Amino acid sequence: MNDMMSDAEWEVLRVVWAQKKATSREIIDILRPKYQWSSSTVKTLIKRLVDKKILRITCETRPFYYESNVSQKELSTQLVRLSMEKICHTKQAEVIGELLREIPLSYDHIDELQKILEERRSTAVQEVQCEFLKGQCECRGGQNNES
Repeated sequence: MNDMMSDAEWEVLRVVWAQKKATSREIIDILRPKYQWSSSTVKTLIKRLVDKKILRITCETRPFYYESNVSQKELSTQLVRLSMEKICHTKQAEVIGELLREIPLSYDHIDELQKILEERRSTAVQEVQCEFLKGQCECRGGQNNES
């Protein structure tokens, strides 16, 4: 599951998540209006997802049914976490703030986010420290910075 996934694999996986389980034919039919991929292309994408253990075959005879081994929330969180690891700890909250300004939010989403922030208040630190090596980050000896 830790191998990076292509955009095309994400498209296939979204279908399986939405359908709970799906045959290759169902996946092909759902994606065809948008992508016009051949059957063999979709089957190759499915095979890659099975090989990565993201999808599993749940029926031993044809038609094969595919189900996800990982939830959409779990895999999405893993993807975002991997991206956040590339960003200095001192900048991560800023990035999250920018994303919150851009993404659509319902009142329920905002209530949940406020609840999470309130829970995190008890574990907050005075100052977030940079974890990168000196010279790798603006706050650790980047250009025009002697810290």
